[in-house]
Amino acid sequence: MGGTPALFGKLHSADLQEVTIDIFALYATKDKAGSDSAAYMNRLTIPFNIYTKGAARTVVPMSEPLAVTFPNGFRTNCYRLDTPDHLTLVQTPPVTSASFRIAFDQKWSTAALVSLVRSGLWKLLGQKVRQSILYNPGQGAAHEVVVQIEGRDQRGVRIRRQVEISDPNGQTIQAQRILAGEGQSRYTRHLFSGKLGRIASR
Repeated sequence: MGGTPALFGKLHSADLQEVTIDIFALYATKDKAGSDSAAYMNRLTIPFNIYTKGAARTVVPMSEPLAVTFPNGFRTNCYRLDTPDHLTLVQTPPVTSASFRIAFDQKWSTAALVSLVRSGLWKLLGQKVRQSILYNPGQGAAHEVVVQIEGRDQRGVRIRRQVEISDPNGQTIQAQRILAGEGQSRYTRHLFSGKLGRIASR
């Protein structure tokens, strides 16, 4: 994924003020991924900081679920995960708040991981056991991402936008290819204004 969702968040919030960017990623259990794709598993017991309106707040991994519908129609709860996006996004105006949440494409997998982390059992498991649970690459599966953006325009009107990214090749999402319309990757931008609902789609 390589920071591509964060890049799209920046691209589509550049004309706004006091921006909040929330990234939601659907982790495919059959993704054709390298072993580094599960590197986050060693940080699932470590609290981390997120920024809300420019103020730091400490949270724990796999907490504070939010329900999201991904481009493929799959709706599920996503949970907090520590990624560099929490820090890099808020370092450049106009972003003042940022978060990253993740879920698996099989709800039972998400529920099992949440249970292991919250119960403290995950902390007791060895590296090999953790890897066997989270790293089981398959023949490939689509990678789905939703980026929700909220801010205010120059007139102070609240604007909401949603960027949906889907790549059938899994974690090969590359911003340059998507923007150029190359390959099978695709993204859709939905525009909202205030609480009026969707007003345009591109």
